[in-house]
Amino acid sequence: MRKLVGAVVVAVILAGCDPQPVFKSGFEGVQMGEPYEAPGAQWAQQIVGTDVVSGFTWPDDLPGESDGNRPLVSVTSSLSDYTQLYVTSFLGSDGEPTNALLSIILGDDPTFQALSRNNMILRPAPSTLHEYYLAWDLWLQPNLLELASEGGDFFWLGEAEVKHHVDPAGERFRAGLAICWTQTNGLHWRMESENGVASHNWVYRKIDTGVAVKLGEWMRIEWYLKQHPTGGRWIISIDGNVLGDHSGQTMVEGLYVDKLNLTKHYLDSSEVSSTNPAYQYIDNLELWADADALEQLD
Repeated sequence: MRKLVGAVVVAVILAGCDPQPVFKSGFEGVQMGEPYEAPGAQWAQQIVGTDVVSGFTWPDDLPGESDGNRPLVSVTSSLSDYTQLYVTSFLGSDGEPTNALLSIILGDDPTFQALSRNNMILRPAPSTLHEYYLAWDLWLQPNLLELASEGGDFFWLGEAEVKHHVDPAGERFRAGLAICWTQTNGLHWRMESENGVASHNWVYRKIDTGVAVKLGEWMRIEWYLKQHPTGGRWIISIDGNVLGDHSGQTMVEGLYVDKLNLTKHYLDSSEVSSTNPAYQYIDNLELWADADALEQLD
């Protein structure tokens, strides 16, 4: 009898050793909460509720402090005039109905003196996410090329970003993924990291025209980051195609990332309006940490 009980206990322990994400959501059963005033007299908004498929709860189960969505719209202005964020029904990557996060950018709030955006901000605790994997499905508006080419010689659309936002020396580190357009390269991906945001002291830059920027269909974005001042690693993959694989500096000495965008939709919005909006969908978000992170890359 003791041997049987012991075998059962061992089996339960082994089953519990399967790698698990630290957060995962396909936005099933959750919704956008009401806008509220955040520091800086700006609007903020949280995703709230428990995902009925993954079991994770927004924002309580996130590994750190959630700032929610910070669109950089003043509380003296109407939020919906400039940005909108919804959990709504859409066709998923398998062609079946699903919930997804819809982001719409309509313009910039002139009273805030900053470009409007939708970005779900996580502030990890200093002891967490030193090595992590973040992945999500992205669906871009079909007319993005027309929107991009209307604004002049260069267009950018930020899709992911992490940074050490403020430190005692006043220096910051940032890494990001963007979709850009130029007359020479058309729509393409850019993967860039830098020391000192204002100075553009580049650590790594990859301008890629070989991996397709798909419009009107789902893509899977994968981001892996191991933070280290000299021995770090940063990989981004699009639909299983490696966009860039950087080894070296991925942080400033002693200053781990303190601002991580779980989702991001941020662009040169000079050409957008209520009749010509920028929009995109995000689905199937998952976050893994530590030893399990690198193993998740396709």
